[in-house]
Amino acid sequence: MSVGVVISSGVIYFFPVKQNPWSKYFDPACTLVFSVIICYTCKATLFNSIFILMEGAPAAIDVEALERDLKNMDGVKELKELHCWSLSRGKNVFVAKIVASDDP
Repeated sequence: MSVGVVISSGVIYFFPVKQNPWSKYFDPACTLVFSVIICYTCKATLFNSIFILMEGAPAAIDVEALERDLKNMDGVKELKELHCWSLSRGKNVFVAKIVASDDP
């Protein structure tokens, strides 16, 4: 971003706005270009943050296989709810309501 400030100030200095009215648009144009570059380079962090804030299901855990294994366990009558989400990077939460077929 500092490079953009130096470039735009140099253009405005060498091409004054009174003689060159187009030079007043150079600073906002530089800001826009560098903002797009910053957004592109931070895309992975932004998507990861949104995924965690939205409490998305982690890709590393196969929830269908986990549900199938829980239903096939001895003593499990019914699996009512099953939720798996990410709290932060590497910290996943799993919650399930399991109805037992006999006294647990």
